[in-house]
Amino acid sequence: MLTGAFFMLEVYDRVLPSRSMPTLIGLVVLAGILFSAQGVLDWIRGRDSGPVFLFVHYFDPHWPYDPPEPHRSLFPSGYAGPLDAGYDSISRFQDPLVPIPDDYRRFLIDRYDGEIAVVDLQIGRLLDGLAAE
Repeated sequence: MLTGAFFMLEVYDRVLPSRSMPTLIGLVVLAGILFSAQGVLDWIRGRDSGPVFLFVHYFDPHWPYDPPEPHRSLFPSGYAGPLDAGYDSISRFQDPLVPIPDDYRRFLIDRYDGEIAVVDLQIGRLLDGLAAE
């Protein structure tokens, strides 16, 4: 499994140049999702047959909305404004009297959809692995 190598490459490419703590947190959550899915499959494969109750919780989608490629490119918003998808930018609009600009709202929705695609892929891996057992 390449999760560890993927994590370090993403840290090198994204976190170190930007010094972005929200991006680092997002990558840690993503790595956790990947390890969780693999851990559940390993556990299923290593146990005796019979019924099992399985509860798997995925933390994402959650801010910062920073899905990795290719999931980010699946939902291109074209947004080029000054705000990103991290908590500091999003929190500016917690007051319901402060409107979210339409282009920024679309950007957040697109990033959120990318996050959903990442989790959906991992749930699909889990279900495919369960079906194969």
